[in-house]
Amino acid sequence: MEDNNVQKLPQQNDDVEEEDSTAHKVIDVDDDDTKNFESRPFSFVLGFNNLSYSVKLRQKLTFASLLTRTTKPVTKTILDDISGEVRDGEMLALLGASGSGKSTLLDALANRIAKESLKGTLTLNGEAMDARLSKSITAYVMQDDLLYPMLTVEETLMFAAEFRLTRTIGESKKKERVQALIDQLGLRNVAKTIIGDQGR
Repeated sequence: MEDNNVQKLPQQNDDVEEEDSTAHKVIDVDDDDTKNFESRPFSFVLGFNNLSYSVKLRQKLTFASLLTRTTKPVTKTILDDISGEVRDGEMLALLGASGSGKSTLLDALANRIAKESLKGTLTLNGEAMDARLSKSITAYVMQDDLLYPMLTVEETLMFAAEFRLTRTIGESKKKERVQALIDQLGLRNVAKTIIGDQGR
């Protein structure tokens, strides 16, 4: 039984000497040649160029300034034209004296400073990085804990879920997410432990 949709291929002419340049060719590749094409994971490079950040300080009121009503704002430069790059798999250490701007630079790299105040560019693999992308690929651990010491680990995560997850997500779904997060972070054995307030 023949299919009417099947078309017969034209017979090849053995007398044709020229090859079609668009035809696919099969090339034998030795195993030694394939060793040069190792699969490598995609790498990321975070670049920061000419970062500058200044703040306006309030000047102390004096009797003379009250009489003349001339209080000029004083501007203090925290970051002054800082540039560099960080590659994935590397560790970057920020060294400097107290008040030299280390925490401010971290805030800038984490997009935690208003764009109007910060000058310069942040790039990821050469492309400009906005705050939304930064939040989706980075994590920022604060220097000081912002936790309620009277709550357990599980209660703290549930408290955060209540505020951060949308209202459309039901209570049972929120609890499921919290339990899954506890397992992912390896906190199951301390889930019922009170966080406490040691050292304060």
